[in-house]
Amino acid sequence: MSLHRILILISLCVFLCLQTACNRRDADSVSNQTEPAVLDSLRYYWKEMKKTKLADQSAARMAAEKALRLSRAKGNLREQAYTSLYAGTVYLESDPDSSLLLTNNALALAKQSIEDSILQTVYYNLAYLNYLAGSYPQSIKLLDTAISYADERKDSKTVVNSLLVMSNIDRAQGNTEQARMDLIKALTLAKQNKMDVQTGAILGNLGGLAGSSDSAVLLLREAAGILSKVPYAKEELTSVMLNLANYMTNPDSAVVYYNRAIELAKKASLSELEIAAYNDLGCTYIEQGKFGLAEICLRDHAIYEAQKTGNNDWLSTAQESYAELLEKKGDFRNAYMYQKESAKSRSRASKQLASTQTRILNALLMARIRDMEIREKNEEIQQKNETLKLTFLTIAVIVLLAMLAVLYFLWKLHRKNLRMKEQEMETARRLAKIEEKENNRMAMQLHDTVRPLRSVLINDMKTLKFPDEQLRDSVTAKIMNAIKALRNISHRLNSEKRELMSFNELIKDSVKEFVSGDDLNISLELPEAMPTLDRETQSQFYFIIQELLMNAEKYVIKGDVKISFAEEMDRFFLIYGDNGPGFKSDERVSQGLGLMHITERAVLMGGTASLDTRPGKGTSWTISIPLNKNESQ
Repeated sequence: MSLHRILILISLCVFLCLQTACNRRDADSVSNQTEPAVLDSLRYYWKEMKKTKLADQSAARMAAEKALRLSRAKGNLREQAYTSLYAGTVYLESDPDSSLLLTNNALALAKQSIEDSILQTVYYNLAYLNYLAGSYPQSIKLLDTAISYADERKDSKTVVNSLLVMSNIDRAQGNTEQARMDLIKALTLAKQNKMDVQTGAILGNLGGLAGSSDSAVLLLREAAGILSKVPYAKEELTSVMLNLANYMTNPDSAVVYYNRAIELAKKASLSELEIAAYNDLGCTYIEQGKFGLAEICLRDHAIYEAQKTGNNDWLSTAQESYAELLEKKGDFRNAYMYQKESAKSRSRASKQLASTQTRILNALLMARIRDMEIREKNEEIQQKNETLKLTFLTIAVIVLLAMLAVLYFLWKLHRKNLRMKEQEMETARRLAKIEEKENNRMAMQLHDTVRPLRSVLINDMKTLKFPDEQLRDSVTAKIMNAIKALRNISHRLNSEKRELMSFNELIKDSVKEFVSGDDLNISLELPEAMPTLDRETQSQFYFIIQELLMNAEKYVIKGDVKISFAEEMDRFFLIYGDNGPGFKSDERVSQGLGLMHITERAVLMGGTASLDTRPGKGTSWTISIPLNKNESQ
């Protein structure tokens, strides 16, 4: 394995150790993606809770229970947080204790989850519960937090709703002017973001703070016009109709609006608003002297509906209104009895309200205590995690030091191997230079010997007697061919003559020497754009080709030889193939020094030589060298 690969492996191991030490988390806080089918079911239940929480409380609660069970069984932290939040809104008015528990759970889950985009809504719901409990300072703090988160996430709806609750708190504390300012801010934001329901509700509240009846009626009518176009704003529209009726100076007009409010309340199953509308309509009929209609509204509707729903607050109001009707009719005995019943209902309503507020306050207190306990446990867990991190970090440092020691040893070993290899290469270069000098010396001797030898042989041939001239010519031709071959050998061995030739000329000349007759068919393919090779590399390729062709001439005898060059991926290839007899690969040593010379010359160029041969299957060579060492601009 090369040194750089070892370095990469060790670096990767160290990185993984350090990452494990620094980023170790509690496995319970990591959640997987929720299955698509489960997520679709949860979204359906969320939609059902939103749609039915006002119209059908039992259906909304059933959807909430199913969603809670499903999210706890198969949902991740995000889905559990959303489910708890939506379920909390279902119980917001009817069961504040359960709503608080679910909302606090949603807050805890949202903080654990990477996806915390519902925090503003959770804080708003907690603020509303504190408002219901009468804990106004805590409610305002939570509303400020909700507005801050909502501004970060550009959630205008939560900002508007928070300002509405703030205005209610200001009105409850007698700060009418501040309440009006809160509503104006909310109205501006609602109109900018085209929130029709919120716009209508704010206009209705501003109508309640108007300085005159005319101003109030104008604001309320504008609110009614907006809300009547929104199909799901029945509660807000009913409330505006009731307020409009209360501000009407003409009793007949008031009766029209009360009846409209009753119709809307019945369709939307808004029992409390229906009771209020019947009670106020009965009072209007009393003022008009229509005692029969007033009795139907109060006794048969308002009182009956209040008893049916257990709404003691409105039951007390309806009983008081009915007692007033009985006094008008002169039935003082029954009027006194209903006054007493009204007082009892009022007392029950006060106790119920106080009990609800106490329960919410107790639940809030328990939630704070639970938060403190959770915070303490989290701190304890964090301390343990820090200790574990320190332990992992220590182990990682020890492992790193050990790896560095191993790395140093491997580096020293690698350097030693490199030095040995460099020494071997240097020795090979020196031998090559010695061989080159010897070749040059032999080339000069051959060159000096061939010329006088040619003259001597030709003169001797002239003095010799032959049976016929044809034999003389044949012998003379063979002598001349032998002298020519010796001269070619002299040229090949002379490095100065090789340096005068380009690489392509050198290769072509080398191949040309072996093309004689029809026995050996040599095919040469040279690339159109030949890379620039240094002289040493060109010489090594020249000698390799010489060795290959001499082997082909010796063993192939009659057949095809193909030589080609190619450049690919910053490497230069010499590819040789013949259809000769081939040989067994384990007989390489027995084939002489030629094969060894080919391999050694490839190594000397920093490359490799690959041999592929089998008896009867021919022989092929692939010589590959890197170009980065040989290519120059």
